[in-house]
Amino acid sequence: VNNLKQLPTGKWTWKYDKLLRSAGRMGRKQEPEVTDRLWKYVESLSCPTLVVKGDRSDVIAAGTADQMHKRIPGGKIAIVENAGHLVMGDNPSGFERAVTTFIQGI
Repeated sequence: VNNLKQLPTGKWTWKYDKLLRSAGRMGRKQEPEVTDRLWKYVESLSCPTLVVKGDRSDVIAAGTADQMHKRIPGGKIAIVENAGHLVMGDNPSGFERAVTTFIQGI
């Protein structure tokens, strides 16, 4: 299991980017050049792509996820209920349904 780590207490927790969980991250501005470069990467995708977002995610805004799927040629989006940013762990059956539906449509 690569997305979990054991705490000194013996309990398990998700691995995550500490920057995403740091205080003040929501007010942090990204440099425009970096943002432009990232959107160009998104727009360059040429394979069938599904953007999966948890409806309770506090990492990816709904508008950002919507722009991602619109900028990917033929991109699709699935909003999974009862899930935060770690959709596979928060709602495995909802994630599976979203991906299965997407794959069946290819």
